[in-house]
Formats: sequence, C-alpha cells, structure tokens
Amino acid sequence: MLIAQALCHTVMVEHENGKSSYSASSPDELALVNFAKFCGYEYKGTDEHNIMTIQARRQERTYRLLNVFEFNSDRKRMSIIVEDENQNIILFCKGADSIIFDRLTSNTSIRLRESTNFGLKCFGNEGLRTLLYSSRNLSND
Repeated sequence: MLIAQALCHTVMVEHENGKSSYSASSPDELALVNFAKFCGYEYKGTDEHNIMTIQARRQERTYRLLNVFEFNSDRKRMSIIVEDENQNIILFCKGADSIIFDRLTSNTSIRLRESTNFGLKCFGNEGLRTLLYSSRNLSND
C-alpha cells in the first residue's frame, strides 16, 4: 500500500471539518489512494520541501521525494525515487503489466511469476484494467 501512496504524488489532499478527501487528475490515482486509505494507509500530502507523509496504520511515515519520471506512452510506466526516514533510497514504479512483468528480477520466484501471470490473465479475460507496482532499493551510488 505504501507503494500506491508514494506513486500518487500528484494527488491533492483537501481538509474540511476535520476530514480529508482527495482530488486527482487521474481516476486511477484517486482510486488507489482511496483504496489504500480504506486499508489503513492514509496519504497526508506533500509539503513544500517534497516531504510526503503517510499515516501507515497508527504510525506516521515520511519520504523525501527525490525524482519523478512521469508516465509517457514510450515507457508505459511512471516511477519515483524517494528517501525514507532511514536514508534508504527506493525506486517505486507503476505501469502496464506487460512492461513491469518483463522487468521482474531473475530471483523472483517462479511461483510468484506464475500466480501473478495467472491473475493478470483472469482480470484481462474479465475486461478489467490491470496495473502493476514494483520497487527496488537503490544504492547511494
């Protein structure tokens, strides 16, 4: 869920009467942050210093947004690089299943590949849109 929140950096948080609501230019991003909130991960927003705050169950987490690679039709994905509270640098990516699935590392278990592929085919056969998320820790280098 944290991946979904981090990748929705363009979502605006509106506060009114002690409650927050979201607005976004993308219906996908709006659906993702609302579902994450339903699951206990509330996106609080990004401040003027590019610090993203997420309430993860009862714990507040912050991520410093380092870079954004916007979605385009050539890449068929969007990526961001963040630094967490422990100075870990993480690349998060969301995009078309065909693009993300082909980039799974060779150490991804065969079982996970097969179950993911099966789910994608089932959803596709139902006419549902699919989107995959991935992440990778990066070195400071």
